[in-house]
Amino acid sequence: MAALIDLVERFLKQDEWYPERHVEEDMLRTSFIGENGRWQCLVRVSQNVLVMFYSICPVTVPAEYRPAMAEFLTRANYGLRMGNFEMDFEDGEVRYKTSIGVESIPLDLLEQSTWDLNLFKGIVYPNVLMMDWYLPGIMRVIASNETPAAIIAEIKG
Repeated sequence: MAALIDLVERFLKQDEWYPERHVEEDMLRTSFIGENGRWQCLVRVSQNVLVMFYSICPVTVPAEYRPAMAEFLTRANYGLRMGNFEMDFEDGEVRYKTSIGVESIPLDLLEQSTWDLNLFKGIVYPNVLMMDWYLPGIMRVIASNETPAAIIAEIKG
């Protein structure tokens, strides 16, 4: 029986994401090019039952902008139905995370079906679309004097 990370890797390869596997951890790396930028994506598997997909913002937030970015991301997160933005206050990394638990689905059933394709598409594509949607706003927080509230109001319309 395949491990969950193997199933995710199979999905990514079939969907032409060209992942690189991190040998020491249950982790895959890939990249995405959206309308508003290019960034790295990570897939982590926890205890063979939880898949987490991350879009890593292509810029880190300078220390002086982290409070404004925290406000921006909090406002962005409000009302999101799937996933969330996170920021590491220590280094300024911003990422968007989606996840799915598959503990109730036997891996051998996942391995023998197309369920894994649909399950993983359901966390991958909404993730990269959200990063692409909010990336111009993230850049504006860093590069302009606009308030996070005004930027979010424009994005959310």
